[in-house]
Amino acid sequence: MFAPGTEVIANFTFRKGNRKDLQFEKGDTLIVVEKTEDANWLKAKDLRGNVGYIPVNYVKKKKGKEAVQLHKMPWFHGRIDRTTAENLLMQNAQDGLFLVRESINYPGDFALCVCYQRKVEHYRVMYDKDKLTVDEESSFTNLTQLVDHYERGADGLICRLNKPLKKEGTLAVSVDEESFKESGWHIPRKDLDLVKVVGHGEFGDVWEGKFNGKRVAVKSLKEEGTSQTFLTEASVMTGLNHRNLVMLLGVTLDSRPMYIITEFCDKGSLVEYLRSRGRAVITQKDLIGFAKDVAEGMKYLESQNFVHRDLAARNVLLDEKCMAKVADFGHAREKSVSVTGKLPIKWTAPEALKDG
Repeated sequence: MFAPGTEVIANFTFRKGNRKDLQFEKGDTLIVVEKTEDANWLKAKDLRGNVGYIPVNYVKKKKGKEAVQLHKMPWFHGRIDRTTAENLLMQNAQDGLFLVRESINYPGDFALCVCYQRKVEHYRVMYDKDKLTVDEESSFTNLTQLVDHYERGADGLICRLNKPLKKEGTLAVSVDEESFKESGWHIPRKDLDLVKVVGHGEFGDVWEGKFNGKRVAVKSLKEEGTSQTFLTEASVMTGLNHRNLVMLLGVTLDSRPMYIITEFCDKGSLVEYLRSRGRAVITQKDLIGFAKDVAEGMKYLESQNFVHRDLAARNVLLDEKCMAKVADFGHAREKSVSVTGKLPIKWTAPEALKDG
């Protein structure tokens, strides 16, 4: 059924019955080594190199990785205050008309504003153990899931969410954790080894790690309130593939903190490489090569309708052959969408600031 070398994914958890079996968890990726005389069993290995026998009916062929889709949020109006939200909703005061905004009084939280009988109710949407909630009973991974829930029924709100008040211009987006698992990008925490901290990023520490026998870079998420921005960066990378862009290997979501796993670039950032070496070491040919690599990566991003919005030497990494690779997609966006957050004004192109 499965040829040697085929990647399969576990439908169920399997506990070994004898020492020759290979134990695995639901969702684990395994590689078929060879068939056996018994058609019900295969010899396989896991991503850590452990080899043993597995039951055929516990696994299925793993699909190729797919780009993770972002969910547009036309009802999200960003950072507006209570009065502005009420004025917008009262222009067309229909029962169930709603919008979501960032909370002014509680930074990091949100407010769900609902029109009913010509009044506007404001519900605080807060983070509770990495989930969003209005009433501390129902919880959701992101705003899209929360809105979908209350569109199906009021469930304690003054009325059901009936019609979104759409924001004009570029739209905000959300992404959920299950999308990474369904698209083949999830890496179980047990398959990832953290070796040492090599830097500090926007979201938390950056580690050198080991995955599937190879050195990898691992970005960690320190504050759960920024998980949507963190996952959006990862989702952007799932749809990109070019030799001059840092390659995404996967994300770890089955434990906390979350991790983004990428290829490891031995020589570090371009800015540190340039600062630590003089002109006698770095030639004009080297500089032209770096510029060409970065230009090729940016050209590819443009062809995919993405804007990086934070291109700087600190966000360009060098591999062992000194090939430059554009990294840090925390601010990268499709041209038609936006995500709330801080922008590096000094390094952002004027048109990116103007158009969001």
